[in-house]
Amino acid sequence: IDPYFWLDWGTYWSGDVYESGTDLHFDNTGAFFYVCGRTTSTKASFVDLRGTVGLSAASPANAGDADGFLLKFDTNAVLQWGTLFGGSNLEKFGAMAVNSNGQPYIAGYTVSTDINAVLVSSSNGGSYNDVTYNDPGSNTTNDGDALLLRFNTAGTILWATIIGGIQQEQEGDVCIDA
Repeated sequence: IDPYFWLDWGTYWSGDVYESGTDLHFDNTGAFFYVCGRTTSTKASFVDLRGTVGLSAASPANAGDADGFLLKFDTNAVLQWGTLFGGSNLEKFGAMAVNSNGQPYIAGYTVSTDINAVLVSSSNGGSYNDVTYNDPGSNTTNDGDALLLRFNTAGTILWATIIGGIQQEQEGDVCIDA
């Protein structure tokens, strides 16, 4: 063990309001790592120590109360890309796993009732889109549903699904058989 605990590098990233990182995972090569979370920022870019880096956004700017975000860094903490995902209300990305091809799987949460259009237009088929998602039914508080999304290594959504009914469902963790 190095008794001096030397810092190899440090960085920060932020938008114009609030960001919260919830999970971090390396890809199988160890050359890149992903950070996911939620943001209430309205700008479609993040600022790190090196300046502004634009987002290749599934949703070009925060569309509601909060959106989920996914960022990819190299091991020198250089931001490679970032993307936002959200509807007209609140979305957050809470947990992540990365498969052997370096593709992140995200477990999240949505309260938006218009997210289905985003999922259908972003998917390559095979996604389950429950018509009762975020349907308040007799529960008029619209508690929200769980999300599961898969991205490629360039930040494009490969598929996404909503899981839930008339009560609240949230993500806990995601695990994949890599």
